[in-house]
Amino acid sequence: MYYFIVNTASGSGKGADVWKRISSVLKERKVQYKAYKTRYKGHARELATKISSLDVKELRLIVVGGDGTINEVINGITDFEKVVFFVIPTGSGNDFARGMGISKNVEITTNAIIDCDKTDRIDLGVAKWCNSIESEIIEQERLFTVSSGMGMDAEVCRRALDGKLKKTLNQYGIGALTYFIHTLQALFSLENNTAQITFTHTRETDKYNEVRVKWDRFVFSGIMNFSCEGGGIPMAPRADAKDGLLSVCTGHGVKKWQTFLVLPFIVLGKHNVFSYFDIRNVSKICIENDKPIQLHTDGEYCGMVNKVEYSVKKGMLRVLSLN
Repeated sequence: MYYFIVNTASGSGKGADVWKRISSVLKERKVQYKAYKTRYKGHARELATKISSLDVKELRLIVVGGDGTINEVINGITDFEKVVFFVIPTGSGNDFARGMGISKNVEITTNAIIDCDKTDRIDLGVAKWCNSIESEIIEQERLFTVSSGMGMDAEVCRRALDGKLKKTLNQYGIGALTYFIHTLQALFSLENNTAQITFTHTRETDKYNEVRVKWDRFVFSGIMNFSCEGGGIPMAPRADAKDGLLSVCTGHGVKKWQTFLVLPFIVLGKHNVFSYFDIRNVSKICIENDKPIQLHTDGEYCGMVNKVEYSVKKGMLRVLSLN
């Protein structure tokens, strides 16, 4: 049995058209399936909890949507061992689909899903932080498939979610440009702050080595499971979602006017030539800021936080292997 969670509103309504094409293939191939359409923010998570709690040995759970919908679904799954996961992308960024090498051709991908009998495993990242809610400290935890981040990239995500620009550009098929434009805007609004970061490296002997650094003019940290975020920007070009590590790209010490000079290098994945960027692979990372700073997971804005701890769950998500 195939279970589809469909966000018809993703891609500014493109999801509805994509679902029509998918369902046409399913009916033509006489495939048994159940489809659930999301109706509000957080609904995909609820649906994933309902589906993954079914009394079955194994099920195929297919998301028709963007990275935000994927993030909701991943955080709703209650039993990862029974779920075989896949995505038919309809969002504006589609960085998960890009990282997985999923074809943009809806019919080809749908047929490939039906015919596929191989699975693989990929890592999931974990972000933990605390929020103060009505004078009570609440610990939050969220899984992510593509990336999480603090600072500028999280501010870009907040602007993309709150503004109308993304919807407008999606209508012309250039929704990924949203992130670049909001990056330029965010550069003028971010305040300078100091970050203390603890990187935990895994040695071959399974022992851990901690490295602590303190950086002024902290701009952002992108904690990457796949190489790209923000609609294809290669923050960590060598990131591997199967290596049990997170690739961390941190920007620091750069003045705002200098950022315009290095921004094209980020887009091209050549920013490692600048001393402003630190890129390394770690098993854990703890970031502490001297003032609250923006946080996101898979492009979903999580609020203002002072401290976040990151870890990785190696091979947690079982996916269809179409390649």
